[in-house]
Amino acid sequence: MFIKFSPPPFLPPGIRGDFCSGSPHFLFSPSIKDPAMDDFPEKRKDARQNYFSPVVYSAQDLEFREYILDISGGGVFIKTRHLLPPGTEINLVIPFPNASYLSLLGVVVRSGEKGIAVQFHKDDLKLIEEVRAQVQSLRLLEQ
Repeated sequence: MFIKFSPPPFLPPGIRGDFCSGSPHFLFSPSIKDPAMDDFPEKRKDARQNYFSPVVYSAQDLEFREYILDISGGGVFIKTRHLLPPGTEINLVIPFPNASYLSLLGVVVRSGEKGIAVQFHKDDLKLIEEVRAQVQSLRLLEQ
């Protein structure tokens, strides 16, 4: 299934960057940090990469179209007003600048006023390695 994404019609205040190679993805400046996350201890094995990108995900027989704020090899943070309770299983389709899309299963691990944190299922190690490779490519694009 191919899903066409378009860039957001506006950029939130304080965001700087460029669209990557004409793709519909926007990379945050590495200086952008969410102060609301300061209260949470770092538990990640993989470092987060700021990444503003559309995402389609489904949960509880509903489909949502929102935006990713950051991504790592272990999960994503999605900006949304549709807060799902922790433990909710979701299916995500994540686009990357090289025009590839990855379909992943995950579980909501945190839900708050800014959005939801989703941890990818670790069942498919090959798919997790592909996510890590894509995140590494994003870091190279920012340099």
